[in-house]
Amino acid sequence: MKKKMYYNMRIKTVKRNTSTLLRKAREASGLAIANVHALIAQVVKEERELEREEDEKTPLTRSPDFTALVAQKKAKLREALTAQEAVVCFSFNVK
Repeated sequence: MKKKMYYNMRIKTVKRNTSTLLRKAREASGLAIANVHALIAQVVKEERELEREEDEKTPLTRSPDFTALVAQKKAKLREALTAQEAVVCFSFNVK
């Protein structure tokens, strides 16, 4: 009788620990995804600011250095955006 009660209690403890770990993992995953979404929003905002800045300059006042700099920044922003999207896709596929 005592053995049966002991093992039933052990099973309940294991189930409780498992559910706690799963809940904490979901919470951590949600926070990580929220952070990634915030970073993506920031990258998109910076890219829009660059486009706005580029549009404000007229072709006559635009220097080749400025155009090259904007192109480099856009490329870096696109790389960052692609990396963040990959993280989000991976996070959703893991679930």
